[in-house]
Amino acid sequence: MESTSSEPEGQLNTEERRLIQVALRSLNPLGIAIEVGTWKGGGSTLHILRVLEEKAQGHLWGIEADRSIYEAMLANIKRAFPGAETFFSPLFGFSDEVIPRWIDGLDRSKEIDFAFLDGGDNPMEQVLEFRLLRDRIRTGGVLMSHDAKLRKGKWLRPYISAFDNWETTLHD
Repeated sequence: MESTSSEPEGQLNTEERRLIQVALRSLNPLGIAIEVGTWKGGGSTLHILRVLEEKAQGHLWGIEADRSIYEAMLANIKRAFPGAETFFSPLFGFSDEVIPRWIDGLDRSKEIDFAFLDGGDNPMEQVLEFRLLRDRIRTGGVLMSHDAKLRKGKWLRPYISAFDNWETTLHD
């Protein structure tokens, strides 16, 4: 969906948002979703929440490490998506600290259906995030990352490709 002036800012383009929504719609059931790097909430976060609402299932946990951006995201989501708390739990902090605590708080029987990695600019961060999440991502679950060809995601795809039980696709 194209952003309107009443929606919060988002960093993903229309095609990137569409790819996320297509991936989410393909998951049935859709229960647990996690996003690293919510920014101001108007890109991937808002579009993930819309699919969860459309499907009337699932919950997104969104991690943001910058306090001012986190506060802006909270205000933006509240304004753009009334009732977001039904589908969304914001988490503040750096992913390498937040993810282990979050996983420890999950019921052991629960698996992650969808993960979107779009945090910091250090390429090793997405590899570390994947390593923290991979054992809890269900078979048939979806892991997506932003900037997978350049910048922050450039090491993740080659890393995952080395595993024989993961399939990768690069959208250019």
